[in-house]
Amino acid sequence: MTQKILRFMQDEIAAKSEICQLGGRVLHHFSPTALVAELPDNVDPTTLTESSAQPSQPLDAPTQLAVTAWTSQKMSSPPKGDGLPWDSPGFSHPKKTSVPSVPNPSGDRSEIQTFSTDTPTSLYMAGPVAVGIIIVSRNTGLENITNAESTKIIQEVQKGLDWLIGLEPKAQLSIVYDIRQVTVTTIPGAGVIGNLESFEQGWRDDALIQITNIPGRAGSLQYVNDLRTTRRTAWAYVAFFTKYPLGHFAYGGGERLVMSYANDSWGVDNIHRVFAHESCHIFGALDEYTPCKCEEISGHLKVPNHNCVACTGTHQADCIMNINSLEMCTFTRGQIGWDERLFPRLPLGSIQHSSTALHETGDDFEFSLASNKDLFAIKKQGGGTNTTEIHVLSAASNYQQFSLHTGTALHLTDKSWTFAVAANRDVIGIKKNGGASNSTEIHVLSAASGYTQFSLHTATALHVTDENWAFVIASNRDVFGIKKQGGASKTTEIHVLSAANGYTEFSLHTLTSLHQTDGSWAFAIATNRDLFCINKMGDGNLSTKPQELPSTEVHVLSAGDNYRSFDIEKGTALHPTPLNWEFAVTSERNLFGIKKQHTGSNSTEIHIVDFYSVTSEASTSRLKTSPD
Repeated sequence: MTQKILRFMQDEIAAKSEICQLGGRVLHHFSPTALVAELPDNVDPTTLTESSAQPSQPLDAPTQLAVTAWTSQKMSSPPKGDGLPWDSPGFSHPKKTSVPSVPNPSGDRSEIQTFSTDTPTSLYMAGPVAVGIIIVSRNTGLENITNAESTKIIQEVQKGLDWLIGLEPKAQLSIVYDIRQVTVTTIPGAGVIGNLESFEQGWRDDALIQITNIPGRAGSLQYVNDLRTTRRTAWAYVAFFTKYPLGHFAYGGGERLVMSYANDSWGVDNIHRVFAHESCHIFGALDEYTPCKCEEISGHLKVPNHNCVACTGTHQADCIMNINSLEMCTFTRGQIGWDERLFPRLPLGSIQHSSTALHETGDDFEFSLASNKDLFAIKKQGGGTNTTEIHVLSAASNYQQFSLHTGTALHLTDKSWTFAVAANRDVIGIKKNGGASNSTEIHVLSAASGYTQFSLHTATALHVTDENWAFVIASNRDVFGIKKQGGASKTTEIHVLSAANGYTEFSLHTLTSLHQTDGSWAFAIATNRDLFCINKMGDGNLSTKPQELPSTEVHVLSAGDNYRSFDIEKGTALHPTPLNWEFAVTSERNLFGIKKQHTGSNSTEIHIVDFYSVTSEASTSRLKTSPD
């Protein structure tokens, strides 16, 4: 059994990670400060430390609207027309519409690629989905929507989405909201019967211009694509609610649906059911009332419409696509992607967790893994020796004992320094900026001297660098400079300083198949020089395979073709990891995670993901071609 709880937070990454660690998941993500989570019944919500039952600061208007709607949900009797076919006499039926094409980005008149759902933004209903809810109100007159009516709209939307979430737990559906209350001055026009666009265009375009500065379908597509990017979801769509006259009270297709607040003869208490019906259209479901066709197929999996009323020799099952009922038939489930082939799966790879003998650590510590898996904890400042210190946790003791505590010949250091351990256990210090040489510098502390002497001080061929650069060391001591963003190629770039040439020359400059990255990405190098690119937040957007639960993701750039393709892109068994995590890769290609603080053990913790089993599954990998 599970429980649903409303939670408020200041650090959404930490709050979501804690919920995942306790065996729960986020169902409704209202904003960066509020969410509804599902937790096992045996978890006491009062023990959560990264979120609270009450907000610690005033909520912004959209969040307050979502929270008010959620907390005012009540049990109610069945609404008007419960169980009636959508096309019953005296009622209008919701409908699926086709959508106009838009020019492709190059500006020519070619239509966008045809997808099973008319858009690539909602191929199947699984995993994280962003839903934009745009409430369009006129500044005066009958088209004005009151605050109470806005609350009712959001309450009904939540109710419909909550039904979909609960109907198929294997889909791991999680909704991320973007609520917009838009006021326009558009004067209602006289639409052309049978032409939905003629009714919708005026108020819709005025609203979209306020949000995206782009009218028409191009504007709604821009908005939905922006949602997928900013909310880090697999899919997204937008729902417009209004009191403006419409050519039909509810319709949906492509990336958007449109609904009248009055909801025709069904009334406002049925908005949640009509909204759920139209949301299913967005993900490929077909209507099952006349004039449906039994032989028609739809959805990402091309499922036939065999619950259509026109099918002969079969009993039509109750389904949200044919009657006003919170039921769903097998064929609709298949059309929206509720199938074992597309269900999000728990990521492959077992995970080992361990506390260590080291207390929780902060930004003054940096970690590096030796070839025998000893963990070097490098304390940059604040130690008793007034130097950069080295503290080595022994792998042989399962990190329960130290094999070394020592000061070094290196003065106290700061964020302009980063460190790595060479195969012979020398500690290589990389000074990114602030050195006398006006370049990125390398300073090597000798293991043979017990780190009391340097074996190398040198300027390099690389200019001074900053937080946009990360560094890893190959087994031959080549230094890989990884430029995360700002390069001319608009990709994450790799620039390799050659150890054989004393770091005065580059052996490689290359763009990669990885887009530009930021501080939410970490990097590690395998023994064969493959580059592990670790997306700590995990956008779940690995498009050619089933969407995974939110997790730390690994994208392995292949050294074999100079980092122009991925060997694999995969979610892991590790939940999304915030900034207090560092990563390395073992010789077996396992992912070695170091959680520095906010741990249950009050120590720096080790979390090792067996990633080899993931890389061996070709069916879950995706190979990318080189960028232009």
